[in-house]
Amino acid sequence: MIEKFIDSVLIFDDLAEEVTSLQEHLERNDIWVKYFSPTTLLEYPDKLKNRKLIFLDLHINPSLPSSDIKGHISLIRKLFTEKIGKGFGTYGIIMWTAYPEEVFNLKKRMQIDKEEGKYDTPLFIVALDKMKYLKGGWSDLFTDINSQLEQNLAASFFIQWNDFVKKGKDNAILNIYNLSNDYSLQDQNLRFILLQLAKNYTGVPLENLAAHNLTQDAFKAFSDMLHYEILSATSDNNFLFNGITELFYKYKLDEQTNYEYSSNNHLISNSDDKSINKNSVVLSKKQKKEEPQLTAINNLEKELLEIYSIINSKLLLDNNNLNQSIIIPGNVYSVISDSPFKIPADQRPVNSQAIIIEVTPPCDFSNGKKGGISRIVAGFICDYEEVYVKQLRQKGENFYKEFYPVYTETNKSSKIVVLDFKYFGSTQENDLKNSEKFNLIFRTKDKLFADILQKLSSHTARLGLAVIN
Repeated sequence: MIEKFIDSVLIFDDLAEEVTSLQEHLERNDIWVKYFSPTTLLEYPDKLKNRKLIFLDLHINPSLPSSDIKGHISLIRKLFTEKIGKGFGTYGIIMWTAYPEEVFNLKKRMQIDKEEGKYDTPLFIVALDKMKYLKGGWSDLFTDINSQLEQNLAASFFIQWNDFVKKGKDNAILNIYNLSNDYSLQDQNLRFILLQLAKNYTGVPLENLAAHNLTQDAFKAFSDMLHYEILSATSDNNFLFNGITELFYKYKLDEQTNYEYSSNNHLISNSDDKSINKNSVVLSKKQKKEEPQLTAINNLEKELLEIYSIINSKLLLDNNNLNQSIIIPGNVYSVISDSPFKIPADQRPVNSQAIIIEVTPPCDFSNGKKGGISRIVAGFICDYEEVYVKQLRQKGENFYKEFYPVYTETNKSSKIVVLDFKYFGSTQENDLKNSEKFNLIFRTKDKLFADILQKLSSHTARLGLAVIN
């Protein structure tokens, strides 16, 4: 497993003589190696480039006794802050120590640095005893690392995912490059092919592309090809989801108290129906409504709501390459001035933001059949409140009500986006370009936009039947 994850490593160690045999072993396995002592690392003028694995001696400060774990960890944090920093990327740490419990102390301090945004923290930290390998050789190194990683299911998943992405990226690139076999024509012809990919992705007619960032759309089109390659990859290892009925989200209240939230729970369900443990003991209906459990559960669900909102926004919303002067299906605008499609304030929640979404069918848009007219549906964005979510579920089929919770770029808190198909009509494209009337805030991604169009079509095409009775 780990062999697929790494092609280069860093070694941070105060004893150069203990590094030589490790470096030779790694290089024999075609792994690039760069060694730093604490002194040379501090003197290194730049931030380090990403390497997938760092071999780190816990007792890294030669001026301190080995018993001064706090002092050694302090130097490690300084090194990582100054030389790893933010933007380093994903990596893991093999920590040399004869006492695995010391990993906990390092993780605890790194967690503080993570919350303060000092540097990218590792996916995993594996503790191994360096003396075992110095005395007996390095042949079991990868086996021992893999054995420990099998106990870290999330890290194992991301290592495998990284391998799929790396292979998929190469396959996607080669699939395009292989379309042009003549090297003398390759650059010109590949630019032509990439233009077609970008045009196909954005759907904007060629004559309207002067102000559009086609490079960004070419990247997005390529990401779709990468997506296909990753979907084509298969894994026989279903280790991550064994025992999913017993899977819990853990919330630490303090060093002595953990709350566990079952994967079968739904945020808006009544608390009586939720399976929640305190220190692995199931809470009764009564206990869940008493303090301190009640506040802890509310904070746990608030934390989960934030996580769900961030993930949904990444999956459903596109905040890149937005241009108010280019009208694209799926664009969502806040309504600034009065408009026939602005849902009255008394028909939407307090402090909600009126919006419209451009819903012209993509085929009409791509074929230039809009005639300067945009089809739109009105709606609103409001704060996520459990009470309103329950009310929303009872509303009629004219409402699109699956669009929550999400974050938007302008609102870094959990929101609900609601569309009302009763407010369906058309407006001049020039109105949407007018920033005094509308403000482009995001675009829906294809999966969400297709679902909105499908439900809008079902609503507008319902026939009904009039009978005498």
